[in-house]
Amino acid sequence: MARPSAFTIPSFGPYDADGAWAIEQRGVVPDVVVANAPVATSRGGDAQLDAAIEVLNKKLAEAPAKGKVPIKPTYPNRSFDAKTCEAGGDGSAKEEGGGGEDAKAAKAVGA
Repeated sequence: MARPSAFTIPSFGPYDADGAWAIEQRGVVPDVVVANAPVATSRGGDAQLDAAIEVLNKKLAEAPAKGKVPIKPTYPNRSFDAKTCEAGGDGSAKEEGGGGEDAKAAKAVGA
């Protein structure tokens, strides 16, 4: 592991709608089985990635994507307002009737 780093031990196992354990004690069953030789991987190859790209390209050729990619919405202003927090608020600049100087400045510039 790279430093600094940490790991955790899972505290629960996933189960499906029928109440059966989904992956416990057997792992995830792949849709496409690919032999990923360590020698090829050490030389920069990735058979699993190559197989995934091949499968996705085939699916796109069979059924091209429909529609357009949606336009990214404007990011919300979730900046922290220390003055409101110190006054007992939750620190958000969107608090009703409050917001401190940070919120007032954000309103002034139209954020």
